[in-house]
Amino acid sequence: MSLFASLPQGLIFMIMSFVFLYWAIFGSFSSVLVSRIRTKKKWIFFGRSACPDCGHNLHFFDLFPIFSYIFLWAKCRYCNKKIPITYFLLEVFGGVLAIIFAYAILVRSENTQELILGSIIAIWAIITMLTYTLYDYLYLEIPDEVLIPAILFLVGSLIVSTHILHIDWIYHIPMNFPYDSALANGVLGALVIFVFFMVQILVSGGKWMWWWDLRIALFLGLLLGFKSTLIALFFAYISGSIIGIILMLTVKKSTQSQIPFWPFLTIGIACALLFSPMIVPMFLSSSL
Repeated sequence: MSLFASLPQGLIFMIMSFVFLYWAIFGSFSSVLVSRIRTKKKWIFFGRSACPDCGHNLHFFDLFPIFSYIFLWAKCRYCNKKIPITYFLLEVFGGVLAIIFAYAILVRSENTQELILGSIIAIWAIITMLTYTLYDYLYLEIPDEVLIPAILFLVGSLIVSTHILHIDWIYHIPMNFPYDSALANGVLGALVIFVFFMVQILVSGGKWMWWWDLRIALFLGLLLGFKSTLIALFFAYISGSIIGIILMLTVKKSTQSQIPFWPFLTIGIACALLFSPMIVPMFLSSSL
């Protein structure tokens, strides 16, 4: 029986509320992280937050997620310059994304080891996804500072899960192969998407995707495994296509315009976490 089914509803509500607020705070911090990665002025996890316009150091009451933006009327307390709505949306998105991960952890974990490992993996995954959702949106680039450590961490965690703890990787859907393990599932998922992205790069001459997107394939495949990765990509491409069409109709973007991929990939991962257990049995053969 999953942990979700065994917990009182009141406790689940408290857990989800805490998770939302905690990761809304990190959603706010991820904008600072992006700025520090971009400018390379400071070590990315240290230093005071400051207004990008006037440079004034921000106090804790200026940084309270969501509420500070609302109570300050979306303006800096010190220079009165408008705060982009991107920061507010990132805080809300961070909280919602964390709730989705927490739900997946509670529903799929059957013991304490799976709960702890799933939670640790979720921390790395959410940090990576929030940081690159904003970075790709702003600069259409995927730097290495967070993504490469996240990939290495996933590889190490898969090895620990398979060969040391001998537990299931809760973000994977079993493949039902003769040798089915967390490590094999993750490697197969990474390899298939790596080849898929590589074909797109070669066919389009780098117009559809670029070489740094191959690192995304490794992260996605290792995290979700073969089957859930296919679901994530489906939702990512569908949501990206819908937004792309809307942008072409409303702001006159052309088919040659660049659109950031990572925000839609984050949507795809969230959908895979929620819907893979329902979708996979309907559309993917049980022999896979």
